[in-house]
Amino acid sequence: MPTITTDVDFDLDEIHDWELIDELESRGYDVIENGRSDEDLIEILEGNGYTVYAKGHKPNITRYYVEKLYDTYATMSPEFFQKELKKFFRTHLETTDY
Repeated sequence: MPTITTDVDFDLDEIHDWELIDELESRGYDVIENGRSDEDLIEILEGNGYTVYAKGHKPNITRYYVEKLYDTYATMSPEFFQKELKKFFRTHLETTDY
């Protein structure tokens, strides 16, 4: 099958900002305009499933993993939970005994 190669040269100054924003949003990106407050950005990040901590705050990783294990325990079958628990021990205790 033949391949056709075309070089295209264009100036980005000829493209309107709103056209670029529409294209990025159509690809699933969030475009944040200048002047947004930190609270607005945090709200958008948390809305996308991220957790944002205050500057200098070290998250409680142990609590995070315990909550994750509990969620697995509460929502999965005992067999699946046992597999996840063994995987957790192998990963965090760096052992193959489990």
